[in-house]
This record gives sequence, C-alpha cells and structure tokens, in this order.
Amino acid sequence: MAKQPLTTAGVAAKQYELFALSQAALDSQSFSLATNFKAWINDNFELTAQEQNFLNTANDGFIRKLSSIIFVATRNKIPFDFTKSMVVTAAKRFETQAKFDFRYTWGGNLENSDFLKLNIVYL
Repeated sequence: MAKQPLTTAGVAAKQYELFALSQAALDSQSFSLATNFKAWINDNFELTAQEQNFLNTANDGFIRKLSSIIFVATRNKIPFDFTKSMVVTAAKRFETQAKFDFRYTWGGNLENSDFLKLNIVYL
C-alpha cells in the first residue's frame, strides 16, 4: 500500500484503500495497526520530523488506547474524520470523540450509527 501524507485527505485516502481490501486482508492490517501501531503508522504515512518525534515519544497508554479505537473503526469499516491544525509550535494535543452504537437482533440485520473523530491540535 502506498504511503499517504498525514493530512485529512491522506487519512481519507488510506481509509478508502483499506476498506477496499477483502475482510481477511483488512483484518490483517487492523491487527497490525492494533499491535504495532508506531510501525504501522510509519509504513503507511509520510511523517515530518516533528510528527515522527511526537509518535516516538508518545506515552504507551495513549498509543494503546488510540490504536484500540482505530482498530475497531478500521476492522469494521467505520469511516472516521481526521483533522490536524496547520500551526505547528511547541506543544501538541490529541482529541478524540467516538461512538460505537449498534443493534442486532438474531437472524436480522446489524444496524450501526458509529463515528470516530480524531483531531490533532498544535498549541
């Protein structure tokens, strides 16, 4: 898969690429994302030196939680929004909003109204 820039358009292109995979191939990518997030991001996105530094120095708990949320969305083909402010200064904050709302009646259809929103804010 081609590397994409870490932008709104790049993340959307990566989702399009992932969601076109067979479920088995998507599962493989999703599990890789969940279990080796930093390597998966490096393999799939073009990062600036500053973005690479933020990724390398991120708290393990943050990486585990973020990769778990993205794993669920990716494996289940739930599109998500990604935004990143363009002003880069000394600090960075990552904000998430997620809702995984589904209903299933045995023998019936699975109904979803899910969303995931990821925002990187430079301060």
